[in-house]
Amino acid sequence: MKQLITHVVHLTTDELKEIIDESLNRFSKKSKDQTSKEAIDKIPELLSRKQVADQFGVSFVTLHNWVKHGVLPRPIKKGKMVYFLRKEIVESIQKKNS
Repeated sequence: MKQLITHVVHLTTDELKEIIDESLNRFSKKSKDQTSKEAIDKIPELLSRKQVADQFGVSFVTLHNWVKHGVLPRPIKKGKMVYFLRKEIVESIQKKNS
């Protein structure tokens, strides 16, 4: 049986923003070579929460918090699944980098 360990961390708003900025910067560096229109077009139109979380290197909870705080766009529900629109994720990253 796996043991679940929970850590409670208290962060100020500035500390949370800094963590989000660092994660977005890591994602931007990963995808820097893939920012051409051709590369972006190869990404599926709908991205699962897992795909987005893996790309940013964060948990589902962090994704939820980013959506809640307007860092990422709201996902859409399709049946029981939750998806992000590729176009909106790309626009969010481009806004952050401009």
